[in-house]
Amino acid sequence: MHIFNGMKGVQILSRSGRLCRLGLSRSCATQNANANPEAASSIVVPGTSSVPSKELLQKVTVHPLLLKPYVSEMLNQEDYFKLHRLVRIDEMFEARLHYGHKIGTLNENMKWALYGERLGVCIFDLDITKVYLQRALDFIAHVSYRGGLILFVSTHRDTMFEVEKTAQEVNQYSHVRPWLEGSFTNLKNLLGDTPVRLPDLVIFMTTISSLGKTHPAVIECAKMAIPTVAVVDSNSDPAYHTYLVPANDDSLPSVRYLLRMFKEAMFLRNGSILSYSLGSYIRSVNGARHISGSGGKMAETAEQQPATSQESTANQAAKQEERRPSVEQRELWRASNSPFVKIPQA
Repeated sequence: MHIFNGMKGVQILSRSGRLCRLGLSRSCATQNANANPEAASSIVVPGTSSVPSKELLQKVTVHPLLLKPYVSEMLNQEDYFKLHRLVRIDEMFEARLHYGHKIGTLNENMKWALYGERLGVCIFDLDITKVYLQRALDFIAHVSYRGGLILFVSTHRDTMFEVEKTAQEVNQYSHVRPWLEGSFTNLKNLLGDTPVRLPDLVIFMTTISSLGKTHPAVIECAKMAIPTVAVVDSNSDPAYHTYLVPANDDSLPSVRYLLRMFKEAMFLRNGSILSYSLGSYIRSVNGARHISGSGGKMAETAEQQPATSQESTANQAAKQEERRPSVEQRELWRASNSPFVKIPQA
């Protein structure tokens, strides 16, 4: 993804919702091929070299599929880590991810992610949110699996401490204070000749600064071709982002849920997924082995949990399931004849 040096290529990537793991838009490649089929058919498939040439890297800004022979088989799989098992619509509903801002603050570029409007408040379509959240989690898992450097960015005062805590638990970095312009694009003047490594991924828990404008780090990431995962609310601008997660970015329950999902995507050991439950990380593939710990330090044990602990965990899960609203209650507001649902007006 660091092969794009110009704003033109970044803008092409960010304005498409369906992005592959290299940061290349499949839809853009299809449109370019359809617009100029002769040029697309005349492209020579590269050889067996493991490193693309400089001339090839210049061509991929127009024809991104040229890099497909250089992509490993692991990256070609849509959901290699099986992260779809982590995302559930009922949990997103309970975490209030479907709540947006008032209809008067709606950004025109966010209408695609809305189901409708209820009592003057925008409502996200959780089916769309689920698809985009799975793609973002898959990308985060691949970056973390390869030891990438991840930076969490947020400016919301109510959730900044949760963001800092999550970053510490996964041994990554966070920035929740006012942004110093040029932190990515003007490092030479700010730090001199000090070698600095830019993050491999930036996760924006909110894309709006405390002044109500687009966060300045969004444009800097686009200029430096740094991939981003952004939680975009109904009043946010989805431009210049690599992976979008249309959801509520203000309330504490929704932010905690998203941080938990991001944290679980990073906690991968040998291709197995660790699910976060009751303060412990339990291996969902092999139930006989458990991983427990906190603060990003985990100790793997082969001993089984005591029977009493398993029973109490099962009882707590059963009580939590009883408190959940039924499917009919959750889907009542989605009924076509519901007086509370209206399509947002332009």
